[in-house]
Amino acid sequence: MTDISDSNIDLSKTNDNSLTSGSELSEIQNPDSQKFIQIGTLNVQGLNNIMTQQQIIDFANNYQFDILGLTKIRHSLHNQFHILKNNLNQNPNNKEFTYYWTKGSETHNHGVGIMIEKQLNKHVYSIQTFENHAITLDMTDGMDQDNNKK
Repeated sequence: MTDISDSNIDLSKTNDNSLTSGSELSEIQNPDSQKFIQIGTLNVQGLNNIMTQQQIIDFANNYQFDILGLTKIRHSLHNQFHILKNNLNQNPNNKEFTYYWTKGSETHNHGVGIMIEKQLNKHVYSIQTFENHAITLDMTDGMDQDNNKK
């Protein structure tokens, strides 16, 4: 485990000059009002339960994640339809997501996945999986997307 006091994190950029622990997230002030992409990861410990799927979608929306890595996704293919529909609680302020999974069998997926906000998904031009252990998305800034297609 890395000692945070030895890192190069500028604590003056956090709201209260401290880092939070547990389930709290600290926000970094944005002095230039630039658009940041919020990226996170979540150990979901299985997606077979519709309630769990909804909680993941709600978590991503509540904390305004644009990209969320999902680990230990274990789910049967017929149980992924709720999360793929994005949710039953249609809130117009909620983001819609596209999902990518590592490949499993014909009936089950396990491993890891990535959920990416649909507006950012148009910038994805390559997806690579490494068995069930890792997944990468290559993205472009959209300036020359046609020349970057693989």
